[in-house]
Amino acid sequence: MRHPSKIAFTRAALVGAALALALALIFCHAAIRASALQAVDLFRRAGVFPFFAALAVLPAVGFPLSAFFVVAGPVYGPILGPWHVVLYGTLAMAVDIALSYGISAYPLRPLAARLAGRAGYRLPEIAADRAWKLILLVRIVPGVPFFVQSGLLGLARVPFGAYLLISLAVESVYFVGAVFLGTAALTGDRRGMAAAGAWFVLVGVILHYLRKTWHVRKLP
Repeated sequence: MRHPSKIAFTRAALVGAALALALALIFCHAAIRASALQAVDLFRRAGVFPFFAALAVLPAVGFPLSAFFVVAGPVYGPILGPWHVVLYGTLAMAVDIALSYGISAYPLRPLAARLAGRAGYRLPEIAADRAWKLILLVRIVPGVPFFVQSGLLGLARVPFGAYLLISLAVESVYFVGAVFLGTAALTGDRRGMAAAGAWFVLVGVILHYLRKTWHVRKLP
């Protein structure tokens, strides 16, 4: 099994590279750029509130969180400023993360507990002093949809405070990079694009260091 620190570094690098490549193709190719700008204008005319309200609700029911990451920077960065987009997006993600927990920890858990009981199993409840390691590992494992991660953590009823803070911290570092990368791509700021790419690399390095220091692989 790959060490979580390597997974985290790989995820950060891949996310940054994929976003950079996609945005470069969109905004450097003339025909694609024209279509992309039309889409940007459509989103802007729809308004700021509907976008962030959707970010606060839709990922909890399975809509890809990455889609919001790609759109937020190019659409709203140049008109609101990237830090305002980061602020509004972070608040919306906090609502979504809390909503996901509420759905899975309360309406869904009793049903899941009954089904597990019939099969001879019990749903786990994780102690507060150990939960943060599990939350961190779940959030950095690549390939698992965000709402599935939230559902699993909610069903396990990990402590809500740790769940919210760690989940928001992990996703926010990617959101910051995506917003600044998207804003720079739309405005043609090559230095900004390079800085955003460097941010993703830095995130990978920091996560690698933290996993190595905290020994995340030694789960309770």
